Amino acid sequence: MKNDILIIQFNELVTNPITICDKIADFLQTGINYRLLKKILKRENCPRIIDPNKRDQMLNSIRKKASKKYRNIFDELLVKYELLYQEKRMIE
Repeated sequence: MKNDILIIQFNELVTNPITICDKIADFLQTGINYRLLKKILKRENCPRIIDPNKRDQMLNSIRKKASKKYRNIFDELLVKYELLYQEKRMIE
């Protein structure tokens, strides 16, 4: 049953889209139209790597606009995401 699910992290998809699309195609046992994929990636601005400073600015902007309650929830989710993302990178 576990082989019926392929988990893809958004960060991986937008920073390394071709590799992830290859994984998806392998999982689905299908091919990829790379010409179409190239057009889609261009339209979606992929691959995109966010500068760490710009990322921090965006996160701080969100924090400033959120109430204390939602800022705390946001920070908790961010910590969980970072931990999961780090674990996944260590496994690969």
